[in-house]
Amino acid sequence: MSMNPSLSVASSKVGIVRRVSVPSGPSDAELLTSLKRTLLITALETPPRFRSDIDVVMIQQHLASLGVFASVAPQILHYLATECTITRIPDGDVLFYQEDVVDDYSHAYIVLEGSLCGYFNKAFSERHSRGDDFRSWNSKKTNAKGVTIDFGDLQVTYGKGAICGIDDFYSCSLASRSRRHLKPHCRRRSVHSQESTTAIMLAKVWVYHEIIS
Repeated sequence: MSMNPSLSVASSKVGIVRRVSVPSGPSDAELLTSLKRTLLITALETPPRFRSDIDVVMIQQHLASLGVFASVAPQILHYLATECTITRIPDGDVLFYQEDVVDDYSHAYIVLEGSLCGYFNKAFSERHSRGDDFRSWNSKKTNAKGVTIDFGDLQVTYGKGAICGIDDFYSCSLASRSRRHLKPHCRRRSVHSQESTTAIMLAKVWVYHEIIS
């Protein structure tokens, strides 16, 4: 009986046919997840004004799956889905520094691939002179040590699906009932990428006026 050459190996010397195991491919569920992610990234890469209805639905569904937006009305998620953009952050890039001022065009980041690290420098937060920003203050402290910059202690890591920076837009949680009283403030920590990272960007002006107003 002939054997399938892709599944067996024959030895002419000893007359033995050995079955070779073939690794199984990805499951249907894995293929579907991969396809959804590809479609989502394609939709995000499309400039907002050129997005199709299907593009917007894909992005809206992803936002709706995130806990922070669980109580947000569909029409508001629809608006965010039409406005948000995608960014690719190289390894080691700094997104913002501790106590950077948050304005309408500061961004929150939803991690799609990769990861971001948030650091808190306690000495900087307790400094006596409030005139220096993080980089100026840090350079004076680290030059003597030959350190480029000291971010402080690792406080949080943002992996796939995590939202980085949205808590900097307000003085309390988005779930708070007193939303009208929430006030923007400064960045609570420094954040940079620890590997090449892909993320969705949401500007504060969209989130604040659509979710809080």
